[in-house]
Amino acid sequence: MLGYSCSETGHSYKPDWTDQDRKVLLDGLSQSLDSLLILTGDISEEKLNQKPDSNSWSVAEVVEHLVLQDQAFYRELTAISSRPEEITLIENLESNDAEFLEYATDPNPGQADWFAVPTGNYKDFKVVLNQFITVRNETIKFITETKSDLRRHYTYRTIPQHLLDNEFYRIRKVRDLHQLMLNEIAHTYRHVGQINRIRERVE
Repeated sequence: MLGYSCSETGHSYKPDWTDQDRKVLLDGLSQSLDSLLILTGDISEEKLNQKPDSNSWSVAEVVEHLVLQDQAFYRELTAISSRPEEITLIENLESNDAEFLEYATDPNPGQADWFAVPTGNYKDFKVVLNQFITVRNETIKFITETKSDLRRHYTYRTIPQHLLDNEFYRIRKVRDLHQLMLNEIAHTYRHVGQINRIRERVE
């Protein structure tokens, strides 16, 4: 349970990131991992590497993308949570939680960052899948054990000025680390949906 006594004031510190928040993240990280494992567990090696068309990713490439993006999320989470806390944006940001989860079903096409574009060089799907399981389990371990208040640490994105009138983009300019993890959960589910569509086209 988060919370501690401040030795200088004698007052109890009340965290903004609650035990229920932690449970939401742990459930979402675990369940989205399970969804991916179930969906990819019965696909032949041939179908894993088959693309619906020349402009699409294969199932194996989607999972490689998830590995690369989850690794980036993990680095961001652990680095920023080690910085001094901030409290200036808490009230303005917490109400945006649902918006980050809605990314899972957002119909607008996404664009992977350069570092998360799959190479397609994996010859054994089990290798890339195990990499995803490893980074996801490390994230779950961190969320389980951290004493950081994830509502008091923020991460920022550069959004082009012409997009800031759009609510979808505006709220993504700044997020707390709890919302970063909500984004990770939604991102996984978004690509679980993509894998479903790929399977429908190649099977």
